[in-house]
Amino acid sequence: MTMSLAELEEIRKKKTTLNNELQSMEEREKTLCEKIKALEEKVAVKEEKWVVQELENKVKAKQESVAQLEAKVKDLEEKFKGLHGESPETQEQPKQTEEMMVIDPENATPVEKQEPKKNRRFF
Repeated sequence: MTMSLAELEEIRKKKTTLNNELQSMEEREKTLCEKIKALEEKVAVKEEKWVVQELENKVKAKQESVAQLEAKVKDLEEKFKGLHGESPETQEQPKQTEEMMVIDPENATPVEKQEPKKNRRFF
């Protein structure tokens, strides 16, 4: 079976057309892969920005919470100081009692005597 020149020419044209179409498709595939990669990077950056924004919001909320707690502590310490005339830190430290020397008239020897504790009212 022999091919005619016309058939051979048509096969070559078809081969050229198919090669061109294949090359075009490969270029399109390459362009789409590059576009996908760029979009994936943009999505990753956007997700990271969102995560950072969420963390910033949580930090801000926690800072506000801590500031409120610190203000409450300060108010309570001031209230405590106003009621007792001293700070809580001073209240927690043991107080030293003042001692007086008294001479016992029968034995004529000095005796240590502690001053009585003052009664304090708590409201």
